Amino acid sequence: MNTNELMVGLIKSGVIGDKVTFQRMAAKVAREMDAEGNRELAQTIRNLLKQEASFSLQKANFTPSKLTANDLSLPIDSETKFHLADKVAPETNEQPPILNNSINEKINEFIVSVEKRNELKKFGLKPASSMILFGPPGCGKTLAAKHIASVLGLPLFTARCDALVSSYLGSTAKNIRALFEYASNQPCVLFLDELDALAKARDDQHELGELKRVVVALLQNIDDLPEHTVLISASNHENLLDSAVWRRFAYRIEIGLPDIKIREHLFERLLNEHFPRLDVAYDSALLSKGLSCAFIEQICERALRHSILFNNNEFDKTFLVKSIMESQGEKFDDPDQMTGKLAKLIRNCDARVFTVRKIASLLSISPAKVSRLTKENKLSLNQNNTDEAS
Repeated sequence: MNTNELMVGLIKSGVIGDKVTFQRMAAKVAREMDAEGNRELAQTIRNLLKQEASFSLQKANFTPSKLTANDLSLPIDSETKFHLADKVAPETNEQPPILNNSINEKINEFIVSVEKRNELKKFGLKPASSMILFGPPGCGKTLAAKHIASVLGLPLFTARCDALVSSYLGSTAKNIRALFEYASNQPCVLFLDELDALAKARDDQHELGELKRVVVALLQNIDDLPEHTVLISASNHENLLDSAVWRRFAYRIEIGLPDIKIREHLFERLLNEHFPRLDVAYDSALLSKGLSCAFIEQICERALRHSILFNNNEFDKTFLVKSIMESQGEKFDDPDQMTGKLAKLIRNCDARVFTVRKIASLLSISPAKVSRLTKENKLSLNQNNTDEAS
């Protein structure tokens, strides 16, 4: 699109009152001015756009309650009629995700930079309102996005990749534009979960040209987002992302599998709310090495259901340990051998921490029985080693 066409589009959008298109066309005019070497005019246009965005932000006051039934409806895919995003109002009692201190510090820094963007502008600094979270699934990326929206008091728009990605030529890029235009109309947090579904590396020989055009459309729409729209993305497969995606995000935070302190905190929060005197958090944290936060939450919920429905509201530690081991791939097909197998697995986890008495307490059996079971395990291992040597 040449400069003349841009100016015609700019004037047309202004005449019909299409604010979003007007902002986008003005931003494109500024880029065109830059390309032609007219940097002073380009900067003037950008400054005017920033003033307008700041005015809109102050008018909205970051308050989701200002939103009314007259707001635009969620955009839909023209073919399937599915909504392109889910909209959730911020929850005032939203619990923050349990993450390590370094990650929490970065998230808090991001939140403050969004809240005090006008103060940053006074010093000529660009506000940072975009973040990408990456790492294994089930480790708190989505919870972190919800927490940020809650603290900022903004509605959360979560993109639905199943609706965004279309089998029709050109429709995916059109859906992305519709979603971004919708998010541009009001202060909000736009959350792009599973970003790798939209932004795979363009040098991948197995990808079709259409999907590569989708990446270009996504990058352009990210660049055109107004400052009052906070953008958060998440990916479980960051190695698949196009290299150009990374620089679009001011904050890049890796959320890995929880360490022992995080696991202990998770077990304590999830179990002690219902059983305050329960003291299994540290032991459970040791046994659950390698499990994600989502798996730990499922384990705790299962143990709580079992205790309430099948154990007269008495917490069953043995069932909790068994659930942890099953989540790590262990099988307990023979009920008669379950206690013995659990005793051996616990002992092998850390013999210094899991003493005979500790195992007896966890499995509600006598120390003598634990000694016999773990002794049998040692004898069995010695016999296997002898057989291999011979």
